[in-house]
Amino acid sequence: MTPRVVIPEHADSHSEHLSFLSYGLGQIISSYRGCRIFQHFGNVPGQRSLVLRVPSKRFGLAIMVNDNESGEGFTQPVAYMIIDHLLALPPLEKKARCETSFIPYLLL
Repeated sequence: MTPRVVIPEHADSHSEHLSFLSYGLGQIISSYRGCRIFQHFGNVPGQRSLVLRVPSKRFGLAIMVNDNESGEGFTQPVAYMIIDHLLALPPLEKKARCETSFIPYLLL
């Protein structure tokens, strides 16, 4: 069995912090602030989860929320805030933080 990318990689991004986006083997593959990340979302009524890995930095994280509707706009911005903290990167402004989310919600 040979791994294949189902959706070709593309450079179109609505944020300077997400440089590409692709999908393969059940994972979203992207680059956030120079680090390639692999992530997978889960969603059922009443809950949402995100599992994210940064192999080059040898860490991963999981975020689980007890609300699938507002959780959609919560999990990804929080994951990026945690990545920024772990990599000692300067925090992004709120507008830039929301641009890195696949869902354009504001993180209050």
